[in-house]
Amino acid sequence: MKIRLLSTSAQKAVYLIEGSNPYFVNAVRRKIISGLPCFAINEVTMFENNSSMFNDYLANRIGLIPLTFDESVDAQSPILLSLDATGPGIVTSESLKSSEERIKPVNDDFPIIELTTGKLRFEATAVLGTGRAHARHQCAIASFSYYPHVEFKKMTPEARKRILEVCPQVSEKGGKLELDSDAYVQANPVLEAFSDEVGIAYDETSFVFFVESYNNVDAQTHFRKALELLEKDCEECAKEL
Repeated sequence: MKIRLLSTSAQKAVYLIEGSNPYFVNAVRRKIISGLPCFAINEVTMFENNSSMFNDYLANRIGLIPLTFDESVDAQSPILLSLDATGPGIVTSESLKSSEERIKPVNDDFPIIELTTGKLRFEATAVLGTGRAHARHQCAIASFSYYPHVEFKKMTPEARKRILEVCPQVSEKGGKLELDSDAYVQANPVLEAFSDEVGIAYDETSFVFFVESYNNVDAQTHFRKALELLEKDCEECAKEL
């Protein structure tokens, strides 16, 4: 099996996994979604709430605010986040004050609620967990698809010109159309519209794997961590067998 990084940014990464099968690739996907550790708010104590939203609804919204992650933080110690806001105005995650500087909302502009009048004051507790326990602990999303092999058929000059116009990942070399091998993720949806001129066959042993991070940990780190956790699970399973 070979794994190659095709494109990356702080929050997203796209890999090409070759010589594998859907069962293994799906196991990696599930581990990213439900097995990675992250901090999330699981308990909210309301002191004042003069907004139009019930405490339970508001607490659920607060619990879904993504928090930063740091492995060096002691997960056994309580992490408290407090908020004290007065209307009118939109209350955002910027108003959340954490007792641990390393654990706080990923962004300051998550809207919590709009206060016309009155006050909102509460204290929340953040704990370490995984998506297997609750969706609030899901810190990344992953998906995959079969690798598409693109074949350009005989076509009219008009169709050739149109493909080059709408799909910048396709270029013409020596009178033939060629697709950048690392750009099919962007090009594939466009080329599917040209079914008469372009043939697309899917390789069932190669996969395009997409990862997106929700917190301050980059997507590549999430991918590597998921592989490590999966390897550990396999070792434990082999030991039991």
